[in-house]
Order: sequence, then structure tokens, then C-alpha cells
Amino acid sequence: MRQTAMRVSIDVDQDDYTALLEVIVARGRDLSGQDPYPVVRTLAILAGSACVMLVYRWMYSHFELSLSNNWPVLALTVATCLASFVVVSKTPQANLLPTERGLFLGPHSIQVDGEGIKLSAALARCEYEWAAISGVVESKERYFILIDRCGGLVVPRNSFASQSDDLEFSEIVRQNVFSA
Repeated sequence: MRQTAMRVSIDVDQDDYTALLEVIVARGRDLSGQDPYPVVRTLAILAGSACVMLVYRWMYSHFELSLSNNWPVLALTVATCLASFVVVSKTPQANLLPTERGLFLGPHSIQVDGEGIKLSAALARCEYEWAAISGVVESKERYFILIDRCGGLVVPRNSFASQSDDLEFSEIVRQNVFSA
């Protein structure tokens, strides 16, 4: 007989949470067709441009370079611009990582049944009805249960005692998500 409820003990780490953020951001791009962080990208470009102007101005005033020998200045300017872009574009994701053993990372228990998903952790308890689940994404290492447009749960696949438990979990979730 097929199981209709299941409880799984999981341990979510920063790699799991970062993977969830990447799925949510990619899904945001898919839904809107636009970059979900246009302000960050614009700031990165402006910061890079400001660095280019400052480095060029400093180099030109200190070394009295002429237009004919500008290639070292241009190379340094491009390198500075790229470095500022990388730093600025990575900052928001780093700031979104939760603390260890807080609400999102650490040991959790997830129960799936006909009513929805129940999440229990040391600091929180949540219940989600199936209608709140907007999708499920599976990778080789994790299940991503997407909630609304900007949230979700991550279930590491190594949390299951066996492959049959993994498949049973997938079946229960998919059956309920796509019938809600």
C-alpha cells in the first residue's frame, strides 16, 4: 500500500541554502524574463565606471602618460572595473546567508501528508498547505519545494534512509503539489 504521509529528518547547511537561493533567482528570471536584481547590476556597472575614471585620472596625473602609451593604464582600468563588478555582484548573495543553527540552517524535521508540509526546527514550526506550494525542482542532491515566488524549502536527498524513501517522498510531494 502506498504511503500518504512521511517524516524526514534533515540537516540543511549553507551549501543547501545557497543552492535554494540560486533556484529561486533562476526561477524569478524565468517567470519575468528579467533580471530580479536590476539595481545590483546597475550599481555594479556604476561602481566599475567610477573605478575606471578614478584609476585613469590618477595614472594620467602621476605618470604624465600620453595617448600613445596608454595600454598599461587601460589594462589596469579594465582589471579594476572587473574586480569591482565581481565584488559588488557577489555582495547581496553573501548577505542573504542565514546564521548557523538559526531558523533555516541546521537540523529540521519535515512531514508531508495530505494536508501539506509541516516543518519543525529548534527555533520554528511552520505549516504550508499544498496550495501554497508553487513548484518542485529536483536536482541530483536536493529537492527544492518552492513557496510563492521568493521562498522555499530545501530537502537534501542524502537525508533519506533509502532510495525507496527518496522516491516515496518525491511521489507524495508531486502528487499533492500538482493536484492542489
